[in-house]
Formats: sequence, C-alpha cells, structure tokens
Amino acid sequence: RANPPTGIVHGPTALDIAERNGFVLIAELIRTHDAVTAGNPPTELPLVIKDAAVGGDVMVVTEWLDVGGPVEAPWKGGGEINDLSLLFIGSTHGHEPLVNALLKRQASVESSTPEGLSAMKIAAYAGHREVTRRLLLHQLKTGGQPAFYTPRAPPIKDTTPVSEWALEFRARIEKSHPWLARPA
Repeated sequence: RANPPTGIVHGPTALDIAERNGFVLIAELIRTHDAVTAGNPPTELPLVIKDAAVGGDVMVVTEWLDVGGPVEAPWKGGGEINDLSLLFIGSTHGHEPLVNALLKRQASVESSTPEGLSAMKIAAYAGHREVTRRLLLHQLKTGGQPAFYTPRAPPIKDTTPVSEWALEFRARIEKSHPWLARPA
C-alpha cells in the first residue's frame, strides 16, 4: 500500500510527499489506488484526469484507469462537460487515440446524456470525422445500433450526390449489418 496504517512506518507517506512537492497526478494516482484497494473506487473524475482527457493525454488517463479508476466515471465539477465520461470528453475534443484507448477498456458507446446525446453524436456535431467513424465501427462490431439510426428514417434519394467512398462504406455496412439496410 502507498499509505500504510499509522504506527507501522515512521515518516511521511508517498501521498504526503507527492502532495508536499506539488505532484498532483501522482497524488491522485495514489488516492485512487488506495480507494480501490479499500473497496471504495472513485465515483467521479478527478480534476487532473478530466484536464488530461480534455488535452488528449492518453498516458495520464490510462495510468489512472490502471490503478482502478472507473472508465465510466463522470466529471462532476461543473462547466460545459459536467456529468460527461472520459469517452464523451475525448469525443468532444476529437482525441482519437484517447477514444481508441477507452474503447479497448470497454467504455460504453451506448450511454447518453439526459438530452439524448451520445459520444458519437457529440463527435459528429463537432466535426470529428475519424472519432465518429471509430465510434460507429466499434458500435457495429459489438452488435449495437448506432445512436443516430432511426428505423423510420426516409431512404436516401438516389439523386443525392454521394461519394464513391461513402457508397462502398454503406454497402459494406449493410452487408455485415442487415438491419441498417435501406428500405426497398
């Protein structure tokens, strides 16, 4: 343990030293590890981890997850990203490497805000094409329906100009996921 019970070891703990020297990330990693070890994992994102996600710092975020931080923990500190998980934050800012790392750790693509926004919708609204594509492919690979899919949506008109790449992509998706096929 990073912070042994009082009386066993004399002197400052690793947490005391990290805090005294201003090593905010190290202190948070120790706090998270101690909480997880005690059976009380954190229920929300710490500020230093939220800031790392906003900045796309995959290493910091994955270190926190490695010591037991929950991948779905929401940020509760207020602001425009209040109540959003790491995946939402990474998607909002277009950080594809962070999104990939979170998906490998089973971050939920299915979750949404009370307003109905998913990480995929946020990425699409923000114009982050590669993040949107990655989330869509992950969702299709895991058997989910994309958040934007509506069975009652009108078919795409044949007169709409569509790139050859988009047509190939749609054909591959419709072949592998028949429920996405356009109505006849």
